[in-house]
Amino acid sequence: MKIFKIIILGSLFLIFQSCSVVLNKSEYMEKAENFVHNILIEDYESCIKEMVTKENYLSLIDTTKMNEQDRLLVKLNYQFQTSSDKKIEELKKLRNIIITNFGNSPNISFNNIKKFYPVQKTIFEYTKLRIQLKGDKYSGILEIKFEDNSEKIVNLIGIGQREAI
Repeated sequence: MKIFKIIILGSLFLIFQSCSVVLNKSEYMEKAENFVHNILIEDYESCIKEMVTKENYLSLIDTTKMNEQDRLLVKLNYQFQTSSDKKIEELKKLRNIIITNFGNSPNISFNNIKKFYPVQKTIFEYTKLRIQLKGDKYSGILEIKFEDNSEKIVNLIGIGQREAI
C-alpha cells in the first residue's frame, strides 16, 4: 500500500509539472517571437530587458541558504556573465545571421519545449524552448533558454539550418 501511495504521489507530481510547462509554452513562445521581432527591427534595448546579464544575474539566485562553497560557485558563474554592451554586439551578429538565412520576416513556429530542474542549489530552474525560423530558402532552429523565476532569457543557440521544404 505504501508503494502504491508513492506511485500515485509521483504521478500527480509529474502531471502538475507537465501542466506548468504547457502553461509556460505559450508565454515563452510569445516572448521568443517578440524577442526575434525586436532583433529584426534593431530594438536591442528591449532584447536586453528580456535577458539575464551580468548586471542582473546575482538577483536571480538566493544565496542566503547556501554554504560558502556554493556561494563561491555563484560568484564564479557571475564572472562569466556577459555585460549588456557585449550582448548587444552578439545580438547584432545574430540579426545578420537571421536576415542572411531566413530573410527580414521569417516564419516563426514552435518546435519543442523542455523543463530542467537543478541538481545543485547554485543553478536556477530553466526551460529550453526551440523555435523554427523559416524563410524562402532555409529553415533552422533557435534554442532559447529561459530562467523560470524571472522568465528572462539566459542564452540562445542556433542549431543548424537546412533547405526549406
